[in-house]
Amino acid sequence: MRMKPWGRTLVLGAACGLFACAGGPTVKTENTMRDWGEALKLFFTSGYGSGPEFPHQLDDIKSFPAGKPSRQDGWGHDLVYQHMSMDTYRLISKGPDGKIGNDDDIVYTNGMLEEAKKSYAAAPAPAG
Repeated sequence: MRMKPWGRTLVLGAACGLFACAGGPTVKTENTMRDWGEALKLFFTSGYGSGPEFPHQLDDIKSFPAGKPSRQDGWGHDLVYQHMSMDTYRLISKGPDGKIGNDDDIVYTNGMLEEAKKSYAAAPAPAG
């Protein structure tokens, strides 16, 4: 039996919906972190601070290349920003459990996703 064109659209739409749901909160979180990474890189390279330096807090950023990103991860928890040095920052999602400092956290350091365990071994997670 031959499928009508609109039938193919419905099948493809349903499949896309299923795949989007499978990666939902994690994918949303990673995309949000990448958006913040672009804003942080712009801040660093444009010299908004006292020179090439990352901001001490996210509120210091006034210019956003693609609009201001959400401050929350895919689970609705606030992202944690750490200014670690003038040329190093870290964004942390507390993950599904909402608690910082364990293996379900998503860590984004200077534009790169990292394993929480490795990141925390190099520099502990902030308290909270």
